[in-house]
Amino acid sequence: MPPNTTSVMPFDGGSQAGQDRIHALITNGSMSGYEDTRNGLLGTDFSTKLSAWLALGCITARQIHWDLMDFEDGKTALGASAPGHGGGENKGTAAVRFELLWRDYMRLCTRKFRQRLFHVEGFRDDSTAQWKYVSSPYSGSSTSAKGGGDARTRHVLQRFLCGTTGTGLIDASQRELFLTGYTSNRARQNVASFLAKHLGIDWRLGAEWYETCLVDFDVSSNWGNWQYVAGVGNDPRGQSRVFNPVKQAVDYDVGGEYVRAWVPELRHVGRAIGGGSTSTTTITTTTTTAGGSAAAPAPAGSATPAAPKHSTSKTGSTRPPAPPSHDPRTSLESLMGVFQAWRLPPDERRRLSLSSVEWVLDPLVRIDFSVNRRGGGGGGGGQAKRGFGGRGRSGGRDDGGGGGGGRAKADRKGRAKGGRSRGSWRGGDVVGAGEGEGEGDADTGGMDREGMGTGEA
Repeated sequence: MPPNTTSVMPFDGGSQAGQDRIHALITNGSMSGYEDTRNGLLGTDFSTKLSAWLALGCITARQIHWDLMDFEDGKTALGASAPGHGGGENKGTAAVRFELLWRDYMRLCTRKFRQRLFHVEGFRDDSTAQWKYVSSPYSGSSTSAKGGGDARTRHVLQRFLCGTTGTGLIDASQRELFLTGYTSNRARQNVASFLAKHLGIDWRLGAEWYETCLVDFDVSSNWGNWQYVAGVGNDPRGQSRVFNPVKQAVDYDVGGEYVRAWVPELRHVGRAIGGGSTSTTTITTTTTTAGGSAAAPAPAGSATPAAPKHSTSKTGSTRPPAPPSHDPRTSLESLMGVFQAWRLPPDERRRLSLSSVEWVLDPLVRIDFSVNRRGGGGGGGGQAKRGFGGRGRSGGRDDGGGGGGGRAKADRKGRAKGGRSRGSWRGGDVVGAGEGEGEGDADTGGMDREGMGTGEA
């Protein structure tokens, strides 16, 4: 494990431990606040982390639902001091229910499509998608429809699995997954998109990797959600949904603390190694997509001193230390070296002993991103809305990007009604999405909050 970095997954097996976790989340207000925190990357309570207990059958979705009902109706003292007690369903508890429904939906898809869950063409039976394949032990074919050859694809895949792609968010997630058996929903979506869309490699290799590593592995959620992001599943936008992992890191990894935690080679970018901060050269260059070298992987840099310890909030969640104070724009520019290490100035590479590290000098992909660039594309038709039908209440909510759910409201019996709506473009979250559509939140017909392989909230 990197120094002073621990798993955010508080998992101890058994039914009692699962029930204790549900009650703790209700009591400390995390269920009510879930909608506002679910995209976190560091900390224990930004999402429910109930996925492993659900996947192993220690608890059920109905148990979670009924505990939330008791809290919302104020029938018991559970969560009496938490926000929302006795106030009915709120946006946080409604969002938790929606993710549980999405989990059940993935099981329905498995029952409907059966073995197609594991076919490269996916639920859509999309034979037009061209993938790079790798021969044994990864698959039975070495055909490479997109070019590159089997040896080259094998090398790229190995760097992807080892977390040495050169893209900070991807590498941090892959290392966290391997070391702890867990990574967040937001990270999972980006990792899946990176493998399938940026690298063009058979998405099933990623699904198999997750199946191998995840403590919360669930066959329907894992394989169904990998299909979804790869564009061969039940996402109506198909291949057009592509996550920009640099923009996503800017949006969700404040100060680059998540990447710094799991990629210790980059922990002191823009900061004095002994603590505090140091000025760095402002980076303004943007480059289009490029490939990496075919050389053998090199050691990932030298050891670095321990990072500052995380603080603990009243709710028990760990929070990263606040980043050093800089001018906002300069600070964001300096973070580009954390999110894409190839953008580090030569003197900063030398200071951090990164001058000869392969993934710094030759990343698999160079993402075109500029701090001053705003998300473009044409229009996109406003924000999509969707209603929560979990408790049979009506009404919808703004959710920033349609991504498959469109405009849907639920009647009082929880039945969906209404048509579809275009998603909204949100500051360049998606590369090449076409017609200005945003990446869409996972709950609008997309990924569940613990994402690929979980299906919980």
